[in-house]
Amino acid sequence: RFSVLLGNVADGAAMFKQLEKFALRTSFTIESASEAATMLLAKGVQQADVIGTMQLLGDLAMGDAERLGLLAKAYTDVQAKGRLMAQEQNQFAENGINLFELLNKTTGKNAAELMAMREAGQITFDMVQTALKAATSQGGKFFGALKQGNATFSGQFNSLIEGVQTLGRML
Repeated sequence: RFSVLLGNVADGAAMFKQLEKFALRTSFTIESASEAATMLLAKGVQQADVIGTMQLLGDLAMGDAERLGLLAKAYTDVQAKGRLMAQEQNQFAENGINLFELLNKTTGKNAAELMAMREAGQITFDMVQTALKAATSQGGKFFGALKQGNATFSGQFNSLIEGVQTLGRML
C-alpha cells in the first residue's frame, strides 16, 4: 500500500522499513503503525514527515495503538481543513488532549479568546501543530510519553512480539 501512496516500490519499501524500526522501538505493532502512517500519507503528510508525526502522535497517545489511530484522524482532519473546528477539537478531547490548554501555552490566549478564534476559523493547522510539538518536546506535558508507555510490561511484550515478527519477515 505504501508503494501506491508514494508512487513507487522503492519509496514504499523504504517507508515500510522505517515503520518496522518505529514499531520495534515503541509499543506499537507494525500493523497499528502502518495504519496510522497510511492515514497520514493519504491525507497529505509528506513522506519525510511521517515518522516525526508518528512520534508526536505516539507521545500524545501515550503508546496506545487505538488512540494513535484516532489522534491521527483528528490531526489529519485539522490539516486537511487548514484550521481547527469543534469536531476535531472534540476528537482530541475524547482522547485526552485538551487543545485549548496546549494552545494557551503557545499563544497566551485564554479559553474564551481561543473559543472565539476557533468559531471565527482563526486557529490554523500551524497553530495546532506548534502547540502539539510544544506539548511533546522537552518540558511539555506529553514529552517522552511514548517511551514511558513502552517501558510497561505490555509495551515490552509488544516490542518483543514485534521483534520476533520482524525476524520472521526477514527470513
